[in-house]
Amino acid sequence: MIILCSQDIEVFDTLKDVNRVAFIGNAKDMYEDKSGLEKWRDFFRSRGKELDDVDLRDFNAESILEKLTQYDLMYFAGGNAFVLLEAIKESGLDAVLGKILAAGVIYLGQSAGSVVMGKSIYYLTEMDDPSFAKKLTDYSGLGYVDCVIVPHADNPKYAGAVEAIRRMHSGKVNLKFLDEKEYIVIE
Repeated sequence: MIILCSQDIEVFDTLKDVNRVAFIGNAKDMYEDKSGLEKWRDFFRSRGKELDDVDLRDFNAESILEKLTQYDLMYFAGGNAFVLLEAIKESGLDAVLGKILAAGVIYLGQSAGSVVMGKSIYYLTEMDDPSFAKKLTDYSGLGYVDCVIVPHADNPKYAGAVEAIRRMHSGKVNLKFLDEKEYIVIE
């Protein structure tokens, strides 16, 4: 199962039999201060979940497959989609994600974690700065959804970026604008 959301991850509360959560905060690797992630760690802890931080930079394809299949759910926090996609590709997770999902591990992507599951992140340059992902040359997403996810569609903070994306790319590519409380579930 894949769940893609913009901001609100309360859809998590509808899931059954989820106890072990892999918390992946690599989308914030470009920031020295990552304290904003603590809100989301607290979200899972307050629900009595066992939570482990998993830094994709510490793994290769074989070891990340072994690590992530130990969990019920992988949570990909928001941040910079380019930085996250770079970490996913550098770790080899892109090559083994299908096996992890087939093993029954749920993918919960928030913001950047949702964006990378689409066809491309190229169209998000108005929202996220690609220069933070120095090694990323291919902006192809993971392709688990047949569209380009644009999060925060109703958030005034991102209004300029969302409108620029809409103006420049509507009609050229299948854009899916997600409001803060919207989510997509793929069984």
